[in-house]
Amino acid sequence: MKKAQQWITENFEELVNNYGGKYIAVTGERVIAATLTAKEAMEAARKVAKEEEISLLKVPREEELVCIL
Repeated sequence: MKKAQQWITENFEELVNNYGGKYIAVTGERVIAATLTAKEAMEAARKVAKEEEISLLKVPREEELVCIL
């Protein structure tokens, strides 16, 4: 598992609390962009990450998780 993906898994609850409903871009162990669209998140992340690998995901809202469970 990539470092960023492992970090996302370990910090998922905090990400939902802080970024629910947004797209986030993660590199290493940090969120480098949080926006309302995937395109905006990736564009912002590329400016920060340069050559680093970027993981992009839509963070569900807490109420969306309740529906899933």
